[in-house]
Amino acid sequence: MKYFAVIIVFLIGSGLQSFAEDAPKTWTVDMTAALLDQDGKPVEDQFTKPAEDKDCSRCQPLTLGNAAAHALFFVSGDEREVTPEQKWSWAVLAEQIRSDPKAALTAAQADLIYRRLGKMYGGLILLRAMPLIDPNRKPPEIK
Repeated sequence: MKYFAVIIVFLIGSGLQSFAEDAPKTWTVDMTAALLDQDGKPVEDQFTKPAEDKDCSRCQPLTLGNAAAHALFFVSGDEREVTPEQKWSWAVLAEQIRSDPKAALTAAQADLIYRRLGKMYGGLILLRAMPLIDPNRKPPEIK
């Protein structure tokens, strides 16, 4: 019985190790993809709005990369626990991915972008961005 248990543990462990090795360490995301509103039209990037453009008619479409960069650069006043090192690393990531049509993201980076987008934007941007950032991630359960 003891040997049987050892064999089972070995087989399970080997299978998990193989699964972990097969899981992608990074994946590619097109950060130049435009995010669409509920009507299928590109969302306007309010951060690109010229001062004289009152109705944002000359605004650029909000791309996934720009949305992520805006969210990574933004730290609200109630986030006092965010260290200078975090802000700096977030800014470096933002610059690396902002205009990259083949940005390589890790799970940790994708999760950070998800959390930062959630602080900066409403549900529509998350609805459009998350399938692009991590196609395997499912929406959270409504509670």
